[in-house]
Amino acid sequence: MNSIRTIVYERIGARPGTSCLLAILFIQTVLLVYTAKYAYPTNDEWMHIPSGIYHWQHGDFTPYQVNPPLIRVLSAVPLLFQGIQLPHQGTTVARLEVKLAEAWIEQYGEETVHQTFLARLFVIPFAVLGTLLTYRIASSFLSGCWPLVPALLWAFSPTVLTYGCLATPDVASAFSLLLVCWRYYCWARAPTTDTSLAFGMAMGLALLVKSTWIMLLPLFFVILLLRVVLRRTHLVHVFSYSLSCVLALGILASGYFFEGMFVPLGEHEFKSSALAVQDGSSFQNRFEGTLLGGIPVPLPENYVLGIDRQKREFEEGRKCYLLGRWYGSGKWYYYCIAAIVKEPVALWILAAVAIGSIALRSPSFDFLLIASIGVPALALFLLASGQTGIHRHYRYVLPILPCLFFLIAYGCSLAPRCFRGGTSVLVCAYITASVATVPRTHAFFSEAVGGASNGWKYLGGSNLDWGQDLRLIRNYETSSESTQTLYAVCGTRWSLRSLGFRSESRQNFFLTSGINEAEERLPIATGAYLLTPTEYVREEFVYFQSRVPDRVLDGGMRLYLENIPKTNE
Repeated sequence: MNSIRTIVYERIGARPGTSCLLAILFIQTVLLVYTAKYAYPTNDEWMHIPSGIYHWQHGDFTPYQVNPPLIRVLSAVPLLFQGIQLPHQGTTVARLEVKLAEAWIEQYGEETVHQTFLARLFVIPFAVLGTLLTYRIASSFLSGCWPLVPALLWAFSPTVLTYGCLATPDVASAFSLLLVCWRYYCWARAPTTDTSLAFGMAMGLALLVKSTWIMLLPLFFVILLLRVVLRRTHLVHVFSYSLSCVLALGILASGYFFEGMFVPLGEHEFKSSALAVQDGSSFQNRFEGTLLGGIPVPLPENYVLGIDRQKREFEEGRKCYLLGRWYGSGKWYYYCIAAIVKEPVALWILAAVAIGSIALRSPSFDFLLIASIGVPALALFLLASGQTGIHRHYRYVLPILPCLFFLIAYGCSLAPRCFRGGTSVLVCAYITASVATVPRTHAFFSEAVGGASNGWKYLGGSNLDWGQDLRLIRNYETSSESTQTLYAVCGTRWSLRSLGFRSESRQNFFLTSGINEAEERLPIATGAYLLTPTEYVREEFVYFQSRVPDRVLDGGMRLYLENIPKTNE
């Protein structure tokens, strides 16, 4: 039997863990599709999906320009086949993606929920491909069944299961970063025409998924120059690297249909303080009239303006909710704490075992692999931690997870034999903790902090609920026999009644505007108030925080029954 199995594996070019890998991929896909069907559209998806439709129909990439268009145009494909149309909105509309979302919801109403599910199906493959890629990379430095460890950690990560089923670029961004880092490593190890082309195409894909990855071009170049100085490679490979970058930029331009290429630096309408000077309500390009201002930028105009707009949002800053407190801006340790409370305890025990084993064994390292994969991940973490103007979403550092998974697998493979069996137990505990929360993995919090029910004490925003829990409001509406008017205090900016809900969600209809410096809001209408955990922790809802809810519903949603005297309504 063993000889037959060996022959089969040799014929198909597979490793002994192939059967397990296929099972992992199947289960992961089922979980992702199930979660995609359950979860209501998130705040960004309401704007991502119609923007993608708009890209296809009008060739205009202005909507949602803070992110490149690849994920949006992919998610829009199934809706184009359904004949969904969005009218042209003109070129001077501010926040065009918001107008498109409003038009989409107004035109299709409740149907947009199912349309979102169809859109998600075209993005789910990135999470599954991420499992394959982590297994492939781990196979280059691990033997036996150890490559399955990072594949399992990725496939069943609560963070990957949460964002891998959404029509947003978060998991695709992590996959594209890992892919381009791997292809750079393959090229640096064996610079050939094939590896150079593969690296250039991977870089082009990454640039079309996330504009942040533009930092990889100079970062990889620095790594290459260091290798030249250390005589690990030849100077001629700098030319090969340059050709790969040209290919990547060509792929990026094609993704924008070559719109707005080579616009001089001084002619862009910048608004961030880094690139523009503000005079009252007007902005002037810092480079206008300078020597640098005449240099053509080899990037699509909307790509450049998207980077500037994102920088502007960072500069404006937003309040940060961390460990039960609101801060005027983010904290440098935000993502460290977020990672601890948003991942299962088993993961950090595995990490401790891995680091301890590496420290004790002092093994040799493939420094090229560490530089190719580890350095970009570290650069991202430092960059995200330093941007304190927008510390709200753990998902921003999701791309560093594969590096952590590789570290765990490598370190645990070096552990004493008596500890290796414990690795299997911990991986199983990790998977169990995550899968037990499906389809609400978005609300996962570590067992160490009391799980999802206590998550609101530590983090807010998309870490708690990004709109997925509108399903819970719908479930309450269906099961409740109360005739009271329902008021939903949730983070979704669109009217729930336009989506077929019974609840009123337009807060100006049932809440006062800010009545003091804290902008506290009070109920002004008699009825049942439903507060999602994300809204409950907000500073303006001190009134509700100071009262004991009449009921705590599924997902930590709080129900308050308010009886407002008619003279005050």
